[in-house]
Amino acid sequence: MKSFTITALLVAMSAATGGAAHAHSTADGNKDHLSISKYSEIIMPENNLHLRHNAMSGDMTEDDFNRIIDEINVIYEPIVNSHGANLVWRRNWDDNTVNAYALQQGNNWIVSMFGGLARAPEVTEDGFALVVCHELGHHLGGFPFKGTRWASSEGQSDYFASHACAKQIWADEDNTPYRYTVNATAKAKCDATYGNFYDQNLCYRTAMAGYSLASLLAAGRGQTVSFDDRDTSVVSQTYEAHPQPQCRLDTYVEGALCKIDNDDYLIPGKDVTLGRQSIYAELEAARNHCASISHSLNVPNANDAYRPKCWYKPRLVK
Repeated sequence: MKSFTITALLVAMSAATGGAAHAHSTADGNKDHLSISKYSEIIMPENNLHLRHNAMSGDMTEDDFNRIIDEINVIYEPIVNSHGANLVWRRNWDDNTVNAYALQQGNNWIVSMFGGLARAPEVTEDGFALVVCHELGHHLGGFPFKGTRWASSEGQSDYFASHACAKQIWADEDNTPYRYTVNATAKAKCDATYGNFYDQNLCYRTAMAGYSLASLLAAGRGQTVSFDDRDTSVVSQTYEAHPQPQCRLDTYVEGALCKIDNDDYLIPGKDVTLGRQSIYAELEAARNHCASISHSLNVPNANDAYRPKCWYKPRLVK
């Protein structure tokens, strides 16, 4: 293995907040507007998508909204509890805000979902589930973080959504129908990566969920996305804020294609020597997410489904 240099070394760890964790999934009855967005991690920049003529034309119902959150909660509440925290849901079905956010307040790890996002025309049930996964990714996705804060970067939360969370929530479902509706380009990528029928179907489903979400993100910027395009830009350092929509679609696809098994109870880089922006954080992450250095580390199932360079700049390369 080659020697490496550290281009940034930041040290900061928040003191653990006292209090025992309890299984906790609640609805917040008050309007939960984004007035606290400076302290929270939102899925997309604040926008006026709720003012579109077709803003609330999606097919999701309030029952669908709650069912999806409940199903994901069954899987992720114990994982959050294992970190000494409570998973708290804020369910704002009646609020037309087209967004979602994650927030930590003491031992409460909060995910706030809005009916306006669920009712957006681009958002399928699976696209909505991927938004939930993205917000969980801020809590659990690990390196690269937003500076030395608790939150994973936007790109990493996207990658966690498709690489870790989607594979958890849909692994035991019958994903066969997606074989007949998946985009041809996405299908070809999944087929080139997975030889197993069931893994292919899960990959198809995740890719199409990513397309639903990326289409919404693109609408917020007056853009479009496509599986046939790719964001070829290359950042000089990891970009921690919201990447461009095409870059985010590319990230969802790469996450779906990464074959490394994610350790669901590890937040990579959170508690390593020298802190969350250290080279040790990146090294731990490479054991859980596909990176070029993963091959040198002999990580099982490592393949080339790397986080795209349109937002991620690795310091460790093989």
